[in-house]
Amino acid sequence: MRTRSLSIAYIVRDPLPPLRADVLTLFGAEMPRHGVHTELVGQRGAAPGAPWQGGGMHAVGSLAGRFASILAPLWDALGLLRAARRVRPDCIQVRDKVASAWLGLVAARLLRVPFVYWMSFPIVEGFEARRDALRGRGRGPAWLGHAVRPGLAPAAVPDGVAPRQPPVRAERGDARLARRAGHRA
Repeated sequence: MRTRSLSIAYIVRDPLPPLRADVLTLFGAEMPRHGVHTELVGQRGAAPGAPWQGGGMHAVGSLAGRFASILAPLWDALGLLRAARRVRPDCIQVRDKVASAWLGLVAARLLRVPFVYWMSFPIVEGFEARRDALRGRGRGPAWLGHAVRPGLAPAAVPDGVAPRQPPVRAERGDARLARRAGHRA
């Protein structure tokens, strides 16, 4: 039986404090009952939330503002540093943030702990959907930016992030992930 608790430094895409039921239930209630605590790292949201019961919470920066998506990886780096000062992580996990995945992977290697990338949705398909949604407004700079992202996204995901066994999602996404991980789709 394990006597020492484990700690996950978890960089999330959602605003902090968390409002999602799955995060609140799994990471805030169930895992702590089994000795796994979570240091949440992310940006502040507008809505107030309950205090985090699953470990520590490190909200740096805000999701509001024009440059929030550009600054988020820097804020995540600062939040991860704060989390690691509070409790040395036994694992680093990043959900749905490609730029912060690089940060998490480097930090995990430096700390010699496992790294996990949680992909809630197929990134490339998300970029394609956004591009297609913008097409109706014309083909300006915003559309062009989203038009090139689907082709660049697979190269932006670090090699250590590609899953060993692709999740069951969209077939095209599975094929890309499988190729990236060295498996047949």
